[in-house]
Amino acid sequence: MVELDFHTVLTFGVGIALLFTLAGIMTGAALEGARGTRSLAVGNLAFTAMLTLQLLSVGAMSNLIYAGLWSLATVTSAMHLLTLRTLVAGEVEPQRRWLIWVVGAIASMWVLQGGFDTAHPVTLVAALAATFLYGSAAFNAARLGGDGLRLPRNVLIFAFVTAAAMAVLLGWYRLGDLVAGRPSMPTNALAYFGTILLFSAVNIGYMLLMYLKLAARVERLAQTDDLTGALNRRGLSEAILQLRQRDGGDARLGSVMLFDLDHFKQINDTWGHGVGDEVLRACSERIRGQIRSTDLFARVGGEEFCVVFAGLRLARAVSVAERIRKTVFEGAPVATSAGELPVTASIGVTACQCDVARLEEDLRRADVALYAAKRGGRNRVVSWTPAMGDDPDHGSGTTASGGSAKASAEVGAPA
Repeated sequence: MVELDFHTVLTFGVGIALLFTLAGIMTGAALEGARGTRSLAVGNLAFTAMLTLQLLSVGAMSNLIYAGLWSLATVTSAMHLLTLRTLVAGEVEPQRRWLIWVVGAIASMWVLQGGFDTAHPVTLVAALAATFLYGSAAFNAARLGGDGLRLPRNVLIFAFVTAAAMAVLLGWYRLGDLVAGRPSMPTNALAYFGTILLFSAVNIGYMLLMYLKLAARVERLAQTDDLTGALNRRGLSEAILQLRQRDGGDARLGSVMLFDLDHFKQINDTWGHGVGDEVLRACSERIRGQIRSTDLFARVGGEEFCVVFAGLRLARAVSVAERIRKTVFEGAPVATSAGELPVTASIGVTACQCDVARLEEDLRRADVALYAAKRGGRNRVVSWTPAMGDDPDHGSGTTASGGSAKASAEVGAPA
């Protein structure tokens, strides 16, 4: 059996560290958390440098080298904390980012000054900083929400808690021997092997987290509209299905609002499709500001959108639709690169049961009401009634006067 010695363990560890560094760099470009993967690459490089320094100084450990090792450990822990916070919470707050960088920079400058006089305080500061940063990383890992992230969450918590404990054991306890001038207890190859395993566990946890985030991003892209960020038809069906599952399988009563921007083709023909896209994005943002977080907002056509109001009765939904018509469209022009453009919308509303099986039928009825609004003069709200039928081209009540009268009677829209 091959003996487990320092050179074997440390050489093996350097190879693993370089491998994880390359993996982090290559996967970073494909993820939203590219900043996090760059921080991970820096942390892995610092760990690689720490193992390389240890490998070169085997048998010739000095207080200065020991301080250098702990300074690199501090940089590693700081970068891992930045990675976790960026991947989990998005952009890290500037003040916290600078704090982490300053800790590593101060420790590194002290080491560069050299000498036994500064080696002791550097080791103490670095050991304290590494313990704090690893503990903070474990705390942030525990905040990872969702059952789907349970595995990477548990792996990262275990690795960072163990790393913090090792920082206390190897840093603080051995520091007393160094300060007193006593020969410190040599760290055996098994301890370094454990350190490498912990480093690998941290990276595996990150890789799992990145994979799950990437899978969630792909799923989100498959269910949302690229231009407006609204749900597409598939995403709307999935959201309604999840809503029904949360309700224990029962279809919740609600309402569907379908709206279409009036004369949108003229905007595209006059100002170009780029300006048309600006109008769609702006109107989408305005709509989101007028509905509840539990409402489902989707783009179902070129300039046609719908909102599913779960638990909202038809009369109340008509009132909300009229408020949206006045505040979002009629009330304020849309600012674009071509200037401010007036935008109005025709809106159709119908009752629904928030059931995927009836989604197309509900949308068709809302479409009948929408066409009634257009034939009634546009820029108005019309609610569907059985007398209109289910065909927007042949349903009753879709004449200009009928649609206008319906809108005026129910919501007071201008005839």
